[in-house]
Parts: sequence; C-alpha cells; structure tokens
Amino acid sequence: RALTAHLTKRTLMLRVFPAIAERWLLPRFTEFLERYPEIDIQFTTYLSSDRVETSTDAAIRFGEGSWPGQAAQYLVGRTVVLAASPSLLARHGNPKSPIDVFSYTLLQHVEVPNAWKDLRKAYKLRASQQDRFVRYDYYSMLIRAAISGMGMALLPECLVTEELKSGVLVNPLSMGYESRSGYYFMCTQEKAKDPALSLFRTWLLET
Repeated sequence: RALTAHLTKRTLMLRVFPAIAERWLLPRFTEFLERYPEIDIQFTTYLSSDRVETSTDAAIRFGEGSWPGQAAQYLVGRTVVLAASPSLLARHGNPKSPIDVFSYTLLQHVEVPNAWKDLRKAYKLRASQQDRFVRYDYYSMLIRAAISGMGMALLPECLVTEELKSGVLVNPLSMGYESRSGYYFMCTQEKAKDPALSLFRTWLLET
C-alpha cells in the first residue's frame, strides 16, 4: 500500500488477446484490484499479432520477445502440450508411440505454423507430407475444436490448465515441448518508466 500512496487514480489501457486474458490473466486479476485500487486497468483486444495501436499503454503479445522500440518481459506460454478429448481417443484409440499422433487430424493455429514441426523435432521424428491439418485463427476456437473431438491439438499449457485438471482434455503420452514463443508483457521504453505501469508489470511477473 505504501508504494501507491503517492499515486492519484490512474487508468491504464492494456491490449491483450482474448484467450490469454480469459484463461490466464482474469482468474488472477482480483488480487491486483485488491492490492492496487488506485490503478484502473481497462482491457481491449486486437485481431492480429501484427496490429499494436499506440493508444494503449501496454500489451500482452504472443511471439519470441523481440519488437523494435518495445521493452518486453516473458510471462507464460512457452510450455506447449499435446491435447485431445477422451471422445476422440475412444473413437480412434490411444496413440501407442509419438509417431502415431500424426495419424490423427492435427489442429493448428494459423499464426503458429511450425508447432507440429517443432513437436516432430522434439521427438526426433521425420517430416511427412501426409499430415492432415485443420487450421484456426484463434486459440479459443482451437481449444473448442479439441474438446469437441475434432483432432489432436498443440496448445500453450497455460490456456488449458483447467481442462487438463478436469479431464475434459488429456495429454496423450505426456507429449509436449518448449516453444521459442510465448506471451510477453510489452510497452515502449518511455512508458516503462510510468510508476503505475511499473507496478502492474511487477505484479504480472510475480503471478
């Protein structure tokens, strides 16, 4: 509380993708509100990872962490897990080995085109031209497709923690890998000096 005693009421605009907001940030956000009532965080979204508007104070963005003119700190999301619904496995059987996974329909995020290649590399499997892909623009759609039994998915573990705990999704063969990409908190070097934004960034990095 002493840290914010000198702050007047501040409103900060954060641009964030819906999936990470809904599934990772918002379940934790009440703690921030209680700790820092002087700081009002407003949320807005963007449709493309290439579109970052200057009207926002900061953003949570997906990528490898390097954006010109931006200060970026990694938050979460590099741990990627294989996910499937029990209904899919009941219909088609459980994979017996990593190579068997590629006989299923593979669900893919259009902005993470190398995910399945990275999984093959992690398990030292040869590339194939026979893989069957269904592609989605949003992780929310990809997760729903996986839950519906439409195929195998590769998903940041942070987005499906609850589904994996409840058994709505399972992780066949405990497969996954560490990605080069994840979710980062980012803002301009100038805005990084803002006391309220600095408090919010510190809180994010602690969660």
